[in-house]
Amino acid sequence: MNAKLVLAGDGPMLPSLYELAKQLGVAESIVPVGALGPAELARWLCASDFALVNSESESFCLAALEAMACGVPVLGTRCGGLEEVVSTVSPDLLSDVGDTDSMADQCVRLISDPDRYHALQERCMAVPHTIYLQDRQENAYVSMFEDLRPAGAAAQLPR
Repeated sequence: MNAKLVLAGDGPMLPSLYELAKQLGVAESIVPVGALGPAELARWLCASDFALVNSESESFCLAALEAMACGVPVLGTRCGGLEEVVSTVSPDLLSDVGDTDSMADQCVRLISDPDRYHALQERCMAVPHTIYLQDRQENAYVSMFEDLRPAGAAAQLPR
């Protein structure tokens, strides 16, 4: 399958990644775009077929939610917050940590099934606008802090 890997960001692992890509003979398939501002990131995401989040541990994965907001299905690993976000669309998009064969297989299956792909796109776009609405998240934080306040404390946090 002819594919390109777009790498957004400028993390410390890039040099070793490029060295490995050269050894594997796939360096020409990598498109490094560096650190991106929000508008640039949205343009790259919208031009992507899917986002791959290959992580050993992840708190709430804002990168996954950003991709989903652009209608880009997210494939990744079962690890913490990434599971929470991606499972709202389809838990079968996740693989075990380190199971790169499964992730590659998921990518090929997803891109080879246009009906499933388009259904996932629709579900992805709905998630940020239903489950993770800003006011819903703010109210949840306020409620959490109110629950932590000692009994008899007078002031209530604004909503």
